Amino acid sequence: MALSLIVPGTGELYAGAKTRGFIFLSMEGGIWGGYYGFKSYSRWRENDYRNFAAVHAGVNTQGKDDTFYEKMTYYESRDYYNQITRLYDRNEENTYPEDDFWNWEWDNEASRDRFRELRNDSKSANRRAIFMLGAAVVNRIVSAIDAYIAIRSFNQAQEFATVKNWRLRCNADLLGKNKSVKLTLRKNFR
Repeated sequence: MALSLIVPGTGELYAGAKTRGFIFLSMEGGIWGGYYGFKSYSRWRENDYRNFAAVHAGVNTQGKDDTFYEKMTYYESRDYYNQITRLYDRNEENTYPEDDFWNWEWDNEASRDRFRELRNDSKSANRRAIFMLGAAVVNRIVSAIDAYIAIRSFNQAQEFATVKNWRLRCNADLLGKNKSVKLTLRKNFR
């Protein structure tokens, strides 16, 4: 079980269930490939929407956090954002300084809509990457349970021969603290 919690499929391979082990290993590879793919796509789209904002809203992209870009999604300019914030919050702390570093003004509504699409694509890909991390956890848990079942089946299937009421059986406990191998010879008198 511990092997499968670390790398899904390795517990099954250890127990001799090679097909199931390779399935879990393949799923793990696919999950991590998906994670890195979604993260890469999210970063590409983030670069796209930041560059798009620089071209179509005149933004200086240096040193801006995600909250700044979120405000750009909903307001046509920094001045309009500041005006609405002063009106509803009556608080100057939430406004942006009126200098070129914090300035933005969209050239048209279609540009702002395209910016929103690019930003949503980036956020969506990032959420999918997080989903892939959840899938990796689930894959480990299911693989560990399957490895436990596989090792129990492996231990129970070690009955080598049954000849005229005589049985030779091998029980192995190679995962526990006290590793042991036990051979049993039995005779049925029924």
